[in-house]
Amino acid sequence: MTTTAAPSETRRAAGGDERADPPVRRRAVLVWVVPVVLAAVTVAVHVVLARHMRTPIIHADEFGYLMGAHFMARGGSPTGAPYYPGYSALLVPLWWISRHPLTVYRWALDVNAVLAGATAVLSFLLARRLAPRSGPLAWGGAAVVVSAYPAVVMYSNLAESENLLVPGFLAVALLVLRAVEVSTPRRWAVAAGAAGLLYAVHGRAVAVAAALVLTAAWVLRPWRARVPHLLATASALLAALAASELWIRWVTRRVPGRQLPARSTAPSLSSRVATAHGLQHVGAVLSGEGLYLMAAAAPLLVLGVAASVRALRRRPGTPAVDGRWHAFLLLSLLFGAVVAAVFLATGNRIDDTVYGRYVEVFAVPVMLVGAVTGARLRERPVALWRSLAIGAAVAGLLAMAVSAYWGGTIRGTVVRTNVFGLSELVFGPNTAARLVVAVVLGVAVGALVAVVAAYRLLPVAGVIVAVGAFVAPSVRAYADVVGLSSANVLQQVVPDALTSVQTRFGPVPCVAWDSSLDYDWQFYNTRLLVPDTVFPVFDSRRGGPVPCSSGLVVSGRAFATRAGYPGARLVMLGNDPAAVWALPGALQSALDRAGWLLPAGFPAPLPDAAASGTLRLVGTASVSAADVTLPQRATRTLWVSVSHTGGGAPWPNATSVGPVPQYAVRIAVAWFQGPARARQQVAAGRADLPVSLLPGRSERARVTITPQAFGSTGAVPKYLAPGAYDVEISLIQESVRPWDATVTPIWLHVTVTR
Repeated sequence: MTTTAAPSETRRAAGGDERADPPVRRRAVLVWVVPVVLAAVTVAVHVVLARHMRTPIIHADEFGYLMGAHFMARGGSPTGAPYYPGYSALLVPLWWISRHPLTVYRWALDVNAVLAGATAVLSFLLARRLAPRSGPLAWGGAAVVVSAYPAVVMYSNLAESENLLVPGFLAVALLVLRAVEVSTPRRWAVAAGAAGLLYAVHGRAVAVAAALVLTAAWVLRPWRARVPHLLATASALLAALAASELWIRWVTRRVPGRQLPARSTAPSLSSRVATAHGLQHVGAVLSGEGLYLMAAAAPLLVLGVAASVRALRRRPGTPAVDGRWHAFLLLSLLFGAVVAAVFLATGNRIDDTVYGRYVEVFAVPVMLVGAVTGARLRERPVALWRSLAIGAAVAGLLAMAVSAYWGGTIRGTVVRTNVFGLSELVFGPNTAARLVVAVVLGVAVGALVAVVAAYRLLPVAGVIVAVGAFVAPSVRAYADVVGLSSANVLQQVVPDALTSVQTRFGPVPCVAWDSSLDYDWQFYNTRLLVPDTVFPVFDSRRGGPVPCSSGLVVSGRAFATRAGYPGARLVMLGNDPAAVWALPGALQSALDRAGWLLPAGFPAPLPDAAASGTLRLVGTASVSAADVTLPQRATRTLWVSVSHTGGGAPWPNATSVGPVPQYAVRIAVAWFQGPARARQQVAAGRADLPVSLLPGRSERARVTITPQAFGSTGAVPKYLAPGAYDVEISLIQESVRPWDATVTPIWLHVTVTR
């Protein structure tokens, strides 16, 4: 009997080079190439998505993390807000490099993009461990599905802990998997230490620590034989939790007189968990969280939970990932949901009812298990229909629980950053936001059936359908966060005014903050954007002294009318209730001499010295020659640079003075027809400055020209006849006088056509 040597053996016998077969070489290359490409693409996508973000959109949250980093890097006041320092530690070097808060904020978004790339790579590595017999493309497909989940995509546009919490939890899951597979004291200590440090990223990571303790207690039986393992696990976890707690207390401690007074009216923890109504509320929120995940990530979550449950029933030693590791994932998700439900059982907002942000972090590895399972449905279709039926039934039960407590249609407000996975696709308009539970249930069941059917047809089809299902909520969520960021730029008048005062008149070490303003967002926004200034807090309603020697105060519009603050003068009105005041003293006198104060008793006419500035068309090459052709029923948007070149007083814009724009500085648009000596005005319009302007500042304003004659209304427009017109764009102080004698107007020659 003869045998034939394998090709590799023949090559070795002949003295040739020993090389792997082409398919093996190709697989080995892809194992490295796919995660590198995946990381690069993910980082690039997130960098691009962040380009349109101009300022933070969540007041205390983003302030807490950015200012926590500032405190660790440059000192000053601790945040006073309970936002954990683990994520902030990544931003500390940014404050070392730059003192400019918006620069640090933009760099923080770039850090988030890198963390998103790390999430993609960790997902790839975990998928590889879950399905070792699959190929790199299958592992990459599972990572793509998880990385495309709307919340994971959108986190990078917010300077929040989720950016680190997601890859951090994936890393802990990998470490726990290694400890379960090859149980040594060192591996358990590393996993436990990582779980304890994750608590410093966010307090809800205590759910991960609890899940790890139970998993270790299960895996390390019999306990008498595993004493070194248990001691290593316990000591590492306790040391990491203690270090995290000390770190948290240092960065977030409250300093009397430096933070806003507590105004929380939320029910106490005991009333939430020790009363029948409180437990019902917690149960309803817990059901809403589950329903949210069923709708936002239905197929991935259902398949992941089903696969984990099947793994729990599998005996140890089978050629698959140990089921006890799957228990760690399920326990983390369950404990995380319970912690979130207890925390959120304080109100009746829609996003408290159907919530995502606190639980999606713990769902990510379960979703990855689901994506890996989906890619193998063609191989193992036995439990497919059972999983579908159970998933639909669970979604129905959760919907019934939510409806039983709140009703089928819930109305209220929605904080959109908490529901990225659904965005507002199942909610009504913001003015009357409503949640129809039946619609969410339909989304949950429909997505489950569609994506599972696609996976059953072909793995790549499942990836495409799953990612496609995430596109619509991601697009809507992206529009939301970018829109909020752009809108918040207009709320920066107060911090911009304080920065301008310091630039022109020298450092101002402190600015008093009047807590009677009752506008917490502006307090956090101003502290973030003026980070090196101290803001001692007082309440002007009590008539006490201002706790700051500079004489600058941020308060409301009625501050000067309150007893104890005579002679206070306005420096700037914001587009919100906040205003900057100067009390009598050296700084007020310097501001007055430079023309940086509004007239005493404003609203009032501005002094003549304020009527000095320039107007200039920008960014529109087609009107550089001042000639415009416009169809009769069309409009044209122009951008005008408005500069306050004089002194006298700041220019208040229309939004700052209230619903009636009396005494605001505005842009007038006047249409004239006829020869110069007999020119007749036939139409007029107005445009507003985006913000109030201090002397020496400039802003771009949007001006719309439309050929509608006097007497037009929104319902019955009256258009100008075709012909040639002269259009004057000038500045006025509303209800006072035009400024065309001191501010040179822009003239356009407009030809109206049919």
